[in-house]
Amino acid sequence: MFIKKKSTGVYPITFSPIWMITAVAKLNFFNPLTNDLFEYELKGFGEEPVAEDHIVVNCKAKQQTLKEIEIRNPYTDKEVVYKVETDLINASGPTSLTIKPGKKAKYVLSL
Repeated sequence: MFIKKKSTGVYPITFSPIWMITAVAKLNFFNPLTNDLFEYELKGFGEEPVAEDHIVVNCKAKQQTLKEIEIRNPYTDKEVVYKVETDLINASGPTSLTIKPGKKAKYVLSL
């Protein structure tokens, strides 16, 4: 990376954890003309993902209701397998959902 004197440069950094994690790393910039070394300590905090939507299902007692939920694969280069769990009483559906890269799929929840 070359930056003209008396100017500013941008060095983009991306932190994309796949799950909850605290990561620590160092970033060093060295100027060979002045032998200056600039050291930075970087800290990244991967947090639990937030919900993408709030789903409301209107049901009648003793009557089965099917709810289709559209799920996307955010990755364009790999297939993803979602493990499905719920704490809803008497709810059922497949225990996993596989989605091809960059695609969407429908998950059917039976209530």
